[in-house]
Amino acid sequence: MSSGAGEATRSNERRGGFVLGWLVSVLAVFVVLGRFAYQALCRYLGLLVPRPRPKFGHGVEVELANGRTIVCSYHVSQQNTFTGRLTEDMLDDVVGRCVHLATSR
Repeated sequence: MSSGAGEATRSNERRGGFVLGWLVSVLAVFVVLGRFAYQALCRYLGLLVPRPRPKFGHGVEVELANGRTIVCSYHVSQQNTFTGRLTEDMLDDVVGRCVHLATSR
């Protein structure tokens, strides 16, 4: 007897893939929190990212071939915030830059 959990998981994965594809199609600016998110988004976007792929760093902006932009930030983890590697002002600056880029297009 099947509980249906496998079917629900596959359905959620398909829905998640659809939502991700839709978001990528409508967003003009992507903010990534951490190197892992940056690498994952670059893999997902594939050929749109310049080669060689720009190195991750806080505040780094990557212009994509389709005119969109990736803005990088350190991850908002306890390690980064408690040590001061990422401050509230630093995150505010990145978010402000994203808003500026998105509204000036």
